[in-house]
This record gives sequence, structure tokens and C-alpha cells, in this order.
Amino acid sequence: MKKNGISSSTTTIRRMRRTAERLVLVACMLGGFAPIAVAADPSSEDFTVPDRRREQFPKDFGYAAFPYPYRLPGIGSGLSFAAGAFNIADTYTDAYGIVFTGDVKGGAAGVSDIHLIPRTLILDLGYGAINRVTLQSYSQRGMNTAKDDFSLVELGDTEYYGARMTATFFERRFELHGYWYEGASRLKSIRDRRASGTRTATSSSKRRTRRATAATPCSLGPAST
Repeated sequence: MKKNGISSSTTTIRRMRRTAERLVLVACMLGGFAPIAVAADPSSEDFTVPDRRREQFPKDFGYAAFPYPYRLPGIGSGLSFAAGAFNIADTYTDAYGIVFTGDVKGGAAGVSDIHLIPRTLILDLGYGAINRVTLQSYSQRGMNTAKDDFSLVELGDTEYYGARMTATFFERRFELHGYWYEGASRLKSIRDRRASGTRTATSSSKRRTRRATAATPCSLGPAST
């Protein structure tokens, strides 16, 4: 009887969670489409949408370039150089990049705010590659492992690239996002944290991972934004 009660409670919680998610989505949609209703009936004073105080699509040109020293656990230390330009050639488009030297060789670059449809459909692109990185890998999740009970997984020839598409409406009050990312890396070794030497042989093949997802954030547009 107890198991049945627990199962019934779990099912009820899941249903309530799904219902709450649907209500949030409906609220977002109503918040996004509210300006249409106000525009259709200008005499209505029952509902108003706060104006944006800040320009949501600035076009002021800017740029930055600077050295960037780094010291990262599992990666190493060295000096990198970062640069970026914003709102290039009187557009909304930004471009940026970073180059690593020292213990790590590689870099990353990206182009964002490519307006396929001005102020409505926006594309972001990015790519990065480094020659090596070391990650911590625990044998179990949660509190069942000791502080030093992990292995060091060393990866080489790591590269990741991806894109994001954004459909935005009503001065960024309602947006739809779609993401796609893909990456590849080569396993070089696995070392036990508490022992010396390599526990697993190197691999000559790359392992590739892919990820695609979608999101629907929304904002009612507070006057301070």
C-alpha cells in the first residue's frame, strides 16, 4: 500500500509540474502578444506595457583588444590575446576571437547578431579548438565519493562549434531560441588521482558529440530595460 501511495504521489507531482509549465508558457505568450491587443484598442486603459528605456538593438560601433593571462586547473597557464568589434559597418553584427599561447595552443572565434530578418530573426555562430584539456571524472555522483576519489581525463585535439537562431518579437519581450552544437575530442589518457602513471591507454580516434535544443524565454519588459 505504501508503494502504491508513493507512486500515486509521484504521478500527481509530475502532472502538477507539467500543468505549471504550460501555465508559464501561456503567460509568456500573453505577455508577448499583449502589445498587439493594446495597439488594436488604443482607448483601452486597463492594460499597458511599460516602454523600453534602453535601446534593444544598438548600432553604436565599438571595439576592444587586450592581452589575457590565464591559469586554469587542468589546462595550464599562459598568455592569450582577445579582440572584438561590435556593430560592424553600421549593422547589428559583432565579431570576436581569442588566441591561446603557453601550455595550451588554440583559440576561439564567433560572429553574433547576424540579422537575417532585421530585428526579428538573428543568427549566432561560434567555433573553438584547443590542443589539450584535463577534466575531473568521479566514479559516482553525489556524496558517496571522497575528496580525492576521481580520475583525471586528458583530452586532446578538442574542437567545438555551433549556432543559435533567435526569433524575437515586440522589442525582445518574447523570444524563441534554437541551439545546435557539435564537438569532437580525442582521449589521450586517464590517470588515477591517488596513483602515479596512466591507467588507460591512449586513443587515436575522435569521439564526436552533438546537441540540439530549444528554449522559449519571455519578458514582460520592465521599464528599466
